[in-house]
Amino acid sequence: FCAKLTPGLHQAITKGALKGKVRLIFKPFPIRNHKWSKESGLGFTAAARLGAFWKYALHLYKHFDAFSPNKQKPWARALGMDCKRFGELIAAAATRKMLIASKKEGLRNKVKVTPTLFINGRHYVGELDLETLVDVLEEEHERKSGQTHR
Repeated sequence: FCAKLTPGLHQAITKGALKGKVRLIFKPFPIRNHKWSKESGLGFTAAARLGAFWKYALHLYKHFDAFSPNKQKPWARALGMDCKRFGELIAAAATRKMLIASKKEGLRNKVKVTPTLFINGRHYVGELDLETLVDVLEEEHERKSGQTHR
């Protein structure tokens, strides 16, 4: 589910109807009973530290069903990251602390599942399909910018 929604939302925000209107912020939230959740969260965080978060995240979601921790370094290499440094960052205490901080932030905000979306600081509880989200985000942009729909 997230594997389809996140890339579609990213596309809409960077190249589509929401370009220049919306900012997308992704915060990893590892869930104990989700296979590889912690490992993928460390990979997201390491990629972010290398300035390649979206490149890595979109690749991971494209190959979501094939994910395993032993694919992270080859994927990083294929995406042009320094594979050795990526591996070091995955193992680094600072990366783990960043992931824990992201999880704690989610817990403070009552996140229980992924994906959980917030729009201008408010928990979004509507439909989680791309068409609906684009519509809701366009309406929120119009509301915040004082535009009216004609």
